[in-house]
Amino acid sequence: MRVGESETRIVIVIVDGGSEIKSLGPVLSSLYDNTNPNYIVKFPPMVSGGSKDRGDFTTKFGVNPKTAAGCINKLYIDPLLEQNGLSPNCIGEIIHIVDMDGVYIDDSDIIFDSHREKYYYGDDGKLLTSDVEFAKRRNLMKRKNIDFLYNLDFINNGDCSIPYSIYFFSSNLDHVLHGDANMPYGYEKVKRAEEFARKYEDNPEDFLKAIESIPGTLLDMTYEETWDYIRKRGSHSIEPHTNINILLRKIMGK
Repeated sequence: MRVGESETRIVIVIVDGGSEIKSLGPVLSSLYDNTNPNYIVKFPPMVSGGSKDRGDFTTKFGVNPKTAAGCINKLYIDPLLEQNGLSPNCIGEIIHIVDMDGVYIDDSDIIFDSHREKYYYGDDGKLLTSDVEFAKRRNLMKRKNIDFLYNLDFINNGDCSIPYSIYFFSSNLDHVLHGDANMPYGYEKVKRAEEFARKYEDNPEDFLKAIESIPGTLLDMTYEETWDYIRKRGSHSIEPHTNINILLRKIMGK
């Protein structure tokens, strides 16, 4: 079945980087193959200025609560539709998966460390950085955008209203799946992502069980309750938590 036929719908999954695609792409595709075979999962890159890239949409320059929905269309949906000669009614759903990156910690927990060119997420709930003021501005920007996106149910593209939902890993995917919030991008990160994907690609039920066995997975909560929990000011957004289990159960019809 080809994309564009009336029975087929695309599920757009927006993520920050390649490791999310390697870790989650095979599992999500397998889940939809098993439960909704007419849905095709796509992980479009962010297209800006003619170039394709990955990155944190919630901290991209120009993205704010007034522009965020339009930017999702401009940076992800429209380029995908144009490239494949499709119309917006081919898209059945938009799923957005974000890393929380300690964004709801108090400013007093952002600590100066001259040796940290990149953010370091500590087990003590502190974020270490060589530029404290920039980190504060980043967190404020990201909080505002996440607060808006959480309350967004649809993204309008032309005459189509496309269902939208957002899920999180905290402080990031590697923190939840591998116990390391500060894994540098490189061979080890890619290797772990690929091993994880191979392990669960053909066993999505086992993937759900594995996710729900992680201590930080937010169980017995509604979608809204998980977001209330992770957005509470304090250390939750820098601790290892996720609500991806809710997405998996939704796809499985559980």
